[in-house]
Amino acid sequence: MDQLTNCTTRNELLRQWSDATQRFSDSIGYMRANVGDMNGQFNKHMRLAEAARLKAENARLMLEIHRSEHGC
Repeated sequence: MDQLTNCTTRNELLRQWSDATQRFSDSIGYMRANVGDMNGQFNKHMRLAEAARLKAENARLMLEIHRSEHGC
């Protein structure tokens, strides 16, 4: 098994990034599908989407840091 498939930390960080990116995508999809029915809740959903985007970006950065420090 090579270093890329054997690094459990890298694999976990990759999973976290993938999950966070999916949550961000889902939140944007929800907003797009329901923009006309939000009854004044648009700003709330916008903040939730932004929080999901920041979590995805943080997960990506953690993966990049790990990859640069460990070479995997």
